[in-house]
Amino acid sequence: MSAMVAEIHVDKKNSLSDEKVKISVTGLNPFQKVTLHSYATIDNGSCFDCVVIYQADGNGRIDVSSSEACGGFYSGVEEMGLFWGMKQSLHNERKHARFSKLDITTPLVVKLNVYEELIFTLEELDSRRKNLKKLASTHIKRWFMAAGTKRITLTVEKHGIHGTLFIPPGQGPFPAVVTLFGGVPGTMEYKAAILSSHGFVTFALAYYGSPGLQTSLDLTENGLDLSYFDKVFDFLSSLPSVDSSRGFGLICISFSTFICLAAAAWLSRISCVVWINGFLHTTMLDLVYKEKKICSFPLNLLRYSDINIGEDNIWKGRDLYTVFHDPFDPNAKASLSGFYRRKDVSYLFISGLSDENVPSELMANQAEKLFKLAGHPSYKILRYPGAGHLIEPPYTPHIAVTAQKGQTVKMDWGGKTLPHCRAQEHSWIEQIKFLKENLLNQLFQGHKL
Repeated sequence: MSAMVAEIHVDKKNSLSDEKVKISVTGLNPFQKVTLHSYATIDNGSCFDCVVIYQADGNGRIDVSSSEACGGFYSGVEEMGLFWGMKQSLHNERKHARFSKLDITTPLVVKLNVYEELIFTLEELDSRRKNLKKLASTHIKRWFMAAGTKRITLTVEKHGIHGTLFIPPGQGPFPAVVTLFGGVPGTMEYKAAILSSHGFVTFALAYYGSPGLQTSLDLTENGLDLSYFDKVFDFLSSLPSVDSSRGFGLICISFSTFICLAAAAWLSRISCVVWINGFLHTTMLDLVYKEKKICSFPLNLLRYSDINIGEDNIWKGRDLYTVFHDPFDPNAKASLSGFYRRKDVSYLFISGLSDENVPSELMANQAEKLFKLAGHPSYKILRYPGAGHLIEPPYTPHIAVTAQKGQTVKMDWGGKTLPHCRAQEHSWIEQIKFLKENLLNQLFQGHKL
């Protein structure tokens, strides 16, 4: 009788990055314990690993979607744990790298191995990697663009705006959503790319730090003119693939949040905003639109002396900001836009309650008070205990400390792995639902996006 041969089975070897996949292992000995090892290398060469111990059933089978992990990086039944459970490899040259897919035209390749030996930690994996007995291996390609998606780069020189446009396959026209990131110059495309697979024309917008746009210094000295958003909406409205009948949606996080709230207060074509872990008051720069202006939160109230950067060079950004429990405090009132008075704009606020970068919980609580004060008919606040600052699309590994590009300090984003990753999965579903409810034309409500 021939010996059993271990084999890894994956129901979708090619999948979109926000899709679940089913992983199983067969051909093991009854009740055998093994290590499952997942790992991936992102575009800058940094590698991320996850090792988990599983025990086969009486038939020599492990089903990751129903079997309990009994050691390693997580425990219990975690269908997608081999993806979100990855941590930065010890042998990375660049320490504290953020897990971000920068080139979304290529897939994230996740490799899977099964080892006979039991490996519980990164240190064990690193020291024993070359001598491990591999029982089975395979790989999974995680895509950020659905097949048939059009990706178009826009520049200030040619279009007056900078960013990347994604047009989904299928018969349009489609509702349009603009995504903005925080304090990172330029933009990142992965959120807009994967969102487009749900039936939206999406635009990953840069608002500074790209060719033809303001530098960081110019932005803080001279402010940002929100008529830039008018150019974005004009361009999107000109596309046959865009249905602009119900306006446009914005998704913002961190530093871009107060910019988008001010835009929602003043620009009539914005119909809904997703706010993730950020600010209400204008901070570190002035905002102007036609004859209107909002001045920055007073810079002399930023508490630079309270920031404690230890020997490990890790900075908790929330220590910088003076906390006002009243949004109409005389020191802060002038920097608050009237977003909450725009009753024809719907808002979804997403707050990680363990955010160490900005006081997101306080900001979400203040927003709720403002909405109630104004009698706003369409807002929702999602609060996630244990979640940190960087709430990404689902199954993204939680990397609590990263080194920002161009900075010598490392940022502590906060959060605990399991609740943070739970928040990513739940909030992504809520974002898509929110955008569809507020942007999808009633005539197309039966159309599957």
